[in-house]
Amino acid sequence: MTKVITKHFEFLNHAFELAENARGRTSPNPFVGALIIKNGKIVGKGFTKPAGGNHAEIQALKESGKNSENATMYVTLEPCAHYGKTPPCTEAIIKSKIDKVVIGAKDPNSLVNGKGISKLKSAGIEVICDVMPKKFRKQNEAYITYITKKRPFIILKSAISLDGKMAKKNGNSKWISCEKSRKIVHKIRNEIDAILSTVNTVNSDNPQFTVRYNLKNPKHPIRIILDTNLNINPDSHIVHSAKNIRTIIATNKNPDSKKLEFLESKKVEIWRIRQMDNYLNLTEILEKCYQNEIAQIMIEAGPTLISQFLKEKLVDKILLFMAPKIFGGSDKFLWIKSSESENDFSKIRLKDVSYKKSGDDIMIEGYPIYGDKR
Repeated sequence: MTKVITKHFEFLNHAFELAENARGRTSPNPFVGALIIKNGKIVGKGFTKPAGGNHAEIQALKESGKNSENATMYVTLEPCAHYGKTPPCTEAIIKSKIDKVVIGAKDPNSLVNGKGISKLKSAGIEVICDVMPKKFRKQNEAYITYITKKRPFIILKSAISLDGKMAKKNGNSKWISCEKSRKIVHKIRNEIDAILSTVNTVNSDNPQFTVRYNLKNPKHPIRIILDTNLNINPDSHIVHSAKNIRTIIATNKNPDSKKLEFLESKKVEIWRIRQMDNYLNLTEILEKCYQNEIAQIMIEAGPTLISQFLKEKLVDKILLFMAPKIFGGSDKFLWIKSSESENDFSKIRLKDVSYKKSGDDIMIEGYPIYGDKR
């Protein structure tokens, strides 16, 4: 029995490795890996294709062909049992005469959530489920948040000095981190759906928010810029490249008509959002993202937006690159903007924290817990 259980973990881990081939290419769907084993040997394997393409199970079944009969399928996520952009995977598994299905985790999507398991069992297939649920939740953390919270998974990325500054005394914030750290950021950009920033960041730094560093088959993220009064520099990289890369500007409900006309002529998409005091309603922006199937966002902005997201408890993951530099000066460029009356930040703790050397920098990754829970 112990040998059997060990084999389950071994083959499922292989399936998880297969799934990584699809990271960043299946949103808003999860990326899944599948493996078909017969007489101790791999006869089929697959991973999720982009939305509308074959699921991992179908890829594996196509490769295995007639060898599927009386074989065991290992799949990282419960097979779907409903019609979406593709037919149900459960039907294909049943037709293939697979003998047993070992599943890493149950699918939290209400369209599936146990239905796939039930259909397989009803067809006489042995099912072993939730063998490695934590591993799936970690691997597909964006999908889990998107499905359960009905909003995108939010990564807060920042590069800071040892004294917590995002910029030097003169306001220059370009390339605080080393080249290796920047390469890591571009790799993440290649995997997410969108970057969220502000007009202040665009106008001061003129960023491109694209994927570079010679990554294979780069996928540029959508750029979402918060600009209440449409004050974005018309000569910025963001505006000039909007015809080639989907670019969204979130602004107030009644924007300046001339500015609006100009931006739309440059193929910029405009979202009209309710204004709350001095900022745009973040919840409404995230609702729009959800409706547009934007499942994972990375914030690349200054302390005002960072602080607002933290204050509203909307950050799911923090990625901090700390450079071995001291900038000094005033507290103006601290990466979190606070005041004595706002003590919400003192209650935030990080869980599952990891530290890694990145060139000369230290990369800190963790998941915020809001409140007194630890």
